[in-house]
Formats: sequence, structure tokens, C-alpha cells
Amino acid sequence: MTLYLETSDGFVVWTGQPIGDGDDAVCHPLHIEQLWSAGALADWGLYVPAEADPVPEGKVITATTVERVGEVVQFVHTLEDAPVYVPETPQLYALATMTIADEAVSAIVPSTQLAGGFRLDIGVYWVFFAEPQPTTDYQVLCFNHASRVYVSERYEDYFVITAEADGVPTDPGNICIQITRVV
Repeated sequence: MTLYLETSDGFVVWTGQPIGDGDDAVCHPLHIEQLWSAGALADWGLYVPAEADPVPEGKVITATTVERVGEVVQFVHTLEDAPVYVPETPQLYALATMTIADEAVSAIVPSTQLAGGFRLDIGVYWVFFAEPQPTTDYQVLCFNHASRVYVSERYEDYFVITAEADGVPTDPGNICIQITRVV
């Protein structure tokens, strides 16, 4: 346990420094905290502070001091309102329809956030952002009424869409794309 010495400037951690002034100063060994009663320690201005009051909900501790509260020496917290957590809201980043014709991506409209697309293989498409994203923390939802379409890979500058019908790669006529991210 740590003892605190009461001084004219408040309480300080007692590290064995002399107690008193000038020729009247007395040195005590540090282990007196284990041998002396609370009353004997208090006679020399030494205290083991009581616990601080509980922190109310919605508050946070910004500092802790030792103070005399009435007749009790205790820890006292300085409190502030806890910051209010406001979750980030995902926002629609891009909405487009990608058209596939003659084994190629023929159009991605009407998105300005997507630069274009490229058919890599049957049912595999790279879709490029107009500007690289800061992270891959974005969500891409893909829709097609006849095929299962999903994003198989995500990168900062592009993502990969895979299309299947009954587990077999296929080129659907179009894929609707919706991208959301937290901004």
C-alpha cells in the first residue's frame, strides 16, 4: 500500500522523506505502514487513502487526486461526460448495372465511381474503381435474376465478381451492382 503525506500544498506520495521542518524533522522507515495503526500514521500526517466514490454511468475519469473529504482522506476523481459513441453509417457509394455482351463487358452505367469492367473468363469479371479506395472496407452486393453472382475478391482499386448458374460459370446478360462503405 502507498502512504500519502499531508502537506500545506495537499497530499503527496510519501517515499520516506523526513516529516517536519528543520531540526524537528523525523525520518521513519518505509515499513511503518505495515506496523503502525491508521491513527498512529495520521499523527504524523500519513494516510492510506480510502477508495474513490464509484464513477457514475456516463462519466469518465480524467484525473485522480488525494483529498480530505470531511474527516476522511480518500482518492477523488475528476470526471467528465463520457464521449457519446456514434456509429459510422454506411452510405451508398455506387450503384450501377454492368452489361455483358459478346464475351465482354460492354457498359457500366450510370456510375461515376466505377471506371469500367473487364471479363477475365466465363463468369469472372474485374470491376475497377475510378479512384482507389482507402481500404477494402466496402461491401458489394451483386444481383442477377437468373444467376448466382457474388464478389469473390476485394482490393483497393478493383473487385472480382463471379457468376454461376447451377454451379457452372456463366455470363449473365447484366449484373446490378450496389456498393456501400462507411465514409
